[in-house]
Amino acid sequence: MRITTYGAHGVVVTAASKEVYESAPMTLRPGGTMVAVGLPKDTSTIAGAPPLVLCLRKLNIVGSVTGTLKDVEEALDFTARGLVHPILTKGTLEDVDKFCKMMVEGTLAGRAVLKVAA
Repeated sequence: MRITTYGAHGVVVTAASKEVYESAPMTLRPGGTMVAVGLPKDTSTIAGAPPLVLCLRKLNIVGSVTGTLKDVEEALDFTARGLVHPILTKGTLEDVDKFCKMMVEGTLAGRAVLKVAA
């Protein structure tokens, strides 16, 4: 909230994590929009916030499972301009089994990046 004062106009949830879905709506300003893209295993989390919060703050929750070439180009442009800061969990090739287990359990934050050479 420090940067935006009232919260973000929009949040795109790409992580398939229950914790992210629970926190994302709280980062939105009144009238803000959350786009659900990542699909968590726990299907009980629908909107990520109590209905009272959704109604009083007039939040919009939408879903998307497809993207166009223009969507990809815009995402790459955001990244190139430094507007997107990916969440990465870094490790070495020896960590691959641990990361696979974390992915299956749904506990891996962001994407795993493995260093395979010196």
